[in-house]
Amino acid sequence: MTKLGKYEILEEIGRGGYGTVYRARETVLDVERAVKVLHPALIADSEFIERFRREAKIAAQLEHPHIVPVFELDEYEGSFFLVMKHMQGGSLKDLIAREGRLPYERALEITRQIADALDFAHQKGLVHRDIKPANILFEQEASGETRVVVRLSDFGFAKAIAGTNSASLSASGAMIGTPAYMAPEVWRGKDVTPATDVYSLACVFYEMITGEVLFAGDSPPEVMTKHVLDGPQFPAQWGEDVPENIGDVLERALDQDESKRIAVAGE
Repeated sequence: MTKLGKYEILEEIGRGGYGTVYRARETVLDVERAVKVLHPALIADSEFIERFRREAKIAAQLEHPHIVPVFELDEYEGSFFLVMKHMQGGSLKDLIAREGRLPYERALEITRQIADALDFAHQKGLVHRDIKPANILFEQEASGETRVVVRLSDFGFAKAIAGTNSASLSASGAMIGTPAYMAPEVWRGKDVTPATDVYSLACVFYEMITGEVLFAGDSPPEVMTKHVLDGPQFPAQWGEDVPENIGDVLERALDQDESKRIAVAGE
């Protein structure tokens, strides 16, 4: 693929169950964008396309300094694609893979920015449903202690995928959420709330300050058991720069009963 309408494809920068993300040049204005092309198995489901159109419209209205802007939803020669701001610094997933655990203050600053974005969305009645390091993106390369702006991407994707037929999901590899970060109520098939995003953000925060995935496993059933039955297992000793009472905060944010969990991301 070299072209999608007015977008010249420059390189592939990501691939997942929803589709493939490319760095592209918008030829009319001569600006770089991120273009996410939906997986063919998903666009074969007409109901998914309608849900996706609806959620993309909502996402495009989320103007916030820590949410990735959505500029356009279009179709070209049978391919559906979403056009977003190109985040040059890559993802938090990339950063953790490259550097391991992050300094506490750096992790806290990233968490503050994402929590701010979630507060904004939650006040509008929107729940993200798929908070994970891969969806937290940097404006520029994150190196050293320099404060870098982070933004949350993929608002609406998880909601649009809900209700998609199982054959389409199997063919695309998409899931309604990401197992390592899915709150117990999601595994139980209950309704999601802002507290669902808080749980996922707490999982991400733990990963930043330890360099380890909190609910890791070799299969979704193993991961589900840890979320729903075992609960979080914290290290005996935190890093030297991590406050001793951080476990108490994380326990409140990761309570298996969403009604007892910290309910507001900013908190």
